[in-house]
Amino acid sequence: KRTFLIMKFLIAFLLSSTAFAYVLEYDTIISRTAKNHGAGAYHIQQVVEWKSGEGSLYHVNEDWWVDSESKMKLNLQGAGLLKNQVNGEIIYSANRRKVYDSGEKLTTTRWPQNFSPVFFHFRSSGWMKSYLHQIGMTGAESLQGRPPFSADSAPKYTGQNFVNLKRIGGTITYGIGTAQAPYLFIEQDQFVVTQVSFPTGATVTAHNYEEFSGGFYYPKLIVYKWGNNEVTVNLKRVTYLGRNPKPSVFQGDSKNPTFQWSDEIPLKEFYSLFR
Repeated sequence: KRTFLIMKFLIAFLLSSTAFAYVLEYDTIISRTAKNHGAGAYHIQQVVEWKSGEGSLYHVNEDWWVDSESKMKLNLQGAGLLKNQVNGEIIYSANRRKVYDSGEKLTTTRWPQNFSPVFFHFRSSGWMKSYLHQIGMTGAESLQGRPPFSADSAPKYTGQNFVNLKRIGGTITYGIGTAQAPYLFIEQDQFVVTQVSFPTGATVTAHNYEEFSGGFYYPKLIVYKWGNNEVTVNLKRVTYLGRNPKPSVFQGDSKNPTFQWSDEIPLKEFYSLFR
């Protein structure tokens, strides 16, 4: 009987500890995460890989040049089975995606709904809070600051209902969202993005972060899942370009048209959904 009472007490204690665990303010979480995205520009080289049902492996080499959430460029080149079949370039600027077609005409569209790179590169916490509200991840209250403490009464902590502690693959994270999707998970201690869940049901999960020059944290492995599909992105190299890279680094090349590939070529859906 005594053992039963002790166990009952321990369970109650653990449940109450979890219920009243202190959760950092939303502003602090987003600001700390933004600081882990470096300062200056970076050249990121990585390999996109997809395995067909028959066991064939398809690869695309990606070269990213990143300065902030609003200034990025992607060059892609097919490798292996996709060599000489896939190539192109995408310019990202202020929520816009720009590509050249085969006639050297620049086409501008909005980012795709599942655009994920911005979650690993945002530098402005204010911009990210606005973006999360825009895509329906948080409500209007997320854009409002906390009311000041009253000098006439003891400080009282009031939790924000769209920020909770969540467990992702054994890791404790800050879960940000008002529904099951969209949802953003940020690692509790390191303040790096662990997973993004989109309204479409697609998920992007980051693994094995490494720190690079300028305080830039980036995952060695990113896994994309949608429907019955899974694509992995493996990091090859990160190069720091400094705070003032040449403007030409982020300029496009009209003679490098993007997505001039047939619908039968694997990974085309991935690029239309996530890039």
